[in-house]
Amino acid sequence: MTVIDTSAGAVFIALVLTSILFGVTWTQAIHYYQRCKRDSMVPIIAVTGLLLMDTAFMSLVAYGSYVFVVKAIGDLTVLLLVPRALAATVLLSLSSVFLVRGFFLHRIWLLSNRNLFVLVFNSILLFGSYGLGLYSGIRILGVRFTPELANLSWEIYCIMCPGIAEDFYIASMMCYYLFRSRNEFPKTNSLMNSLAAYAINTGLLTVIWDSCMIISYATANHTLIFIIFFLSLSKLYINALLASLNSRPAMRRQAERVGFSSFRLSESGRFRHLRKGRRVEPQESELESAVETIDIRLPSASELEAGNSKVSLEWSVKDLPQPFLRI
Repeated sequence: MTVIDTSAGAVFIALVLTSILFGVTWTQAIHYYQRCKRDSMVPIIAVTGLLLMDTAFMSLVAYGSYVFVVKAIGDLTVLLLVPRALAATVLLSLSSVFLVRGFFLHRIWLLSNRNLFVLVFNSILLFGSYGLGLYSGIRILGVRFTPELANLSWEIYCIMCPGIAEDFYIASMMCYYLFRSRNEFPKTNSLMNSLAAYAINTGLLTVIWDSCMIISYATANHTLIFIIFFLSLSKLYINALLASLNSRPAMRRQAERVGFSSFRLSESGRFRHLRKGRRVEPQESELESAVETIDIRLPSASELEAGNSKVSLEWSVKDLPQPFLRI
């Protein structure tokens, strides 16, 4: 590979990949705004802020790529200069990832029943990695020439390695609380497994992308190949958040199918004596045959408020992960 391939070529590939993910982000954002009427202002403001930051990020990437690639035609010495626009994307990328990780860490806190220790630990982890990343990002802003990027291994690793650890922690803790919510109901456990699989896939993708950037920088730090992964990294986080928000309606429907609120035994002839006030315990054979007459039913909101719902046998999944369905 020539110097042009590993510098201008890498920036061009990064621009194309980032543009594709930017289009996916806006597609998911439009889908979210069409269905966000039930949300509070917090997620709506967070999504809007992320979109504004992502648009500014994309503008800097497009301008920096133009300066680096187009202006290098006829003057290869331009490839030795680091465009200020591309350097500024470091801070925007760190801020976007910070907000997305904060969203998922907030979910973990809710899943822990608002445990104070979890809140403190999550805050230290979140702000510690962000502060270390900002310090490293500011040092990267001072770089003027591309060969100097090979001397910034400490700064690059300080940005990426804590991110890998944080993503692994988020996926692990979500799976822990989800599997802890399992009970004797198979359909509820199936919902837990779906949520856990989603958490693992989301965290695994970002971990793989971070690892690819570290490997590409460690093996070829005299090139700009690592920028392919860096410029598109924040897009993966934003899309993970939007996909999580957009998946809630499907999760709600699945929760309703497994009887999220309650279910009742239908009023069959075998149990009419219970309605008449006779405290006659049914035999084992009657209970086994009553399975055929089970009627799954979700009481309406008016019935629940009036307190007159005809529910004779109720169960509630208290540990069902409400943060996945609510925020």
